[in-house]
Amino acid sequence: MEPTLFSGESLLVNTFIYKFVRPVKGDIIAFQNSEKQYIIKRVAASSGDIIELQHNNLYINNEYEIGGYINDKNKQIFLQKNRFSPLIVPNGKVFVLGDNRSCSIDSRKVGFISMSNVIGRVVLPPSKHVY
Repeated sequence: MEPTLFSGESLLVNTFIYKFVRPVKGDIIAFQNSEKQYIIKRVAASSGDIIELQHNNLYINNEYEIGGYINDKNKQIFLQKNRFSPLIVPNGKVFVLGDNRSCSIDSRKVGFISMSNVIGRVVLPPSKHVY
């Protein structure tokens, strides 16, 4: 999740929020993978959203989408190595991407993340908020 988060940093996780609302694009979530490891990634799309990567552009619900947390180098590597046709995020799942997308193991490799594996939303200290 560099440059937003670095290995070894302490985080707070709101474990109750997703009992009341669903994750939205931009949320940073904590979840467990199939090996029961704790993973931190950013929600790119949630249930019902359409994601597509074509012609070096990422689209969420047919809108061009590249977040400000991706630097130009990572953006180019991310776009050159990945391409997929439109996918609809299934009910009860999210599509996540790491901020360091050139070397992130995220939904592009492991698929959609089930909400039953989501622990909660990461609460960043004020100095770490990305707008």
